[in-house]
Amino acid sequence: MFLYMSKKSKETKTEEKIVSNMESILKKNAEFSWYIFYDGKIKLLTSGSDRNETEKDAIKRILKMAKDRENLIEVNKKMYIYLFNLKKPENSYEKNANKDGRLGFFIERMKTRISKIKDYESSLSLKSVRSDNKYARRDIYWIDDKYLKKNKNIKSDDIEKIFKFIATGSPFAVRILSEVILDNPPKYLTLY
Repeated sequence: MFLYMSKKSKETKTEEKIVSNMESILKKNAEFSWYIFYDGKIKLLTSGSDRNETEKDAIKRILKMAKDRENLIEVNKKMYIYLFNLKKPENSYEKNANKDGRLGFFIERMKTRISKIKDYESSLSLKSVRSDNKYARRDIYWIDDKYLKKNKNIKSDDIEKIFKFIATGSPFAVRILSEVILDNPPKYLTLY
């Protein structure tokens, strides 16, 4: 009986640590983070808790980076904009995509549109390439219990490692952060 209780209390402590770390990650990391991938480099544009406000800020930063319309047109040919939405799975589709995922990065690639209006500050808009409200499996990176046991915060290196696997591997495979950050990741992530 004592052995059973000892094992159960160890499982309970592990579960409590996982839940505590998950809550810590939700507090310490922004819900919406906008990244630009340009010239082989990843840069955080902005982050925060409001999607619309962070999108406006991301657009301002891209415009500031480009400086003028001609540069913006050239930069646009070489840049990719991504929105990382850190959240718990909300609907049955998301919950069924990975039963073990307590949290996930739901990633949206953005299309950029440059209008020909004279006002440079209003010339750029962003739109998700997703056609419906469902994320494809390849667009969700699950933060699993193995990762949550060891981490109270998402490391910027781990975000960079996610970028290595965007648009690679099996489109139907479940992407798990503890596997993505490995030095020798599983084959399903590296196959083209």
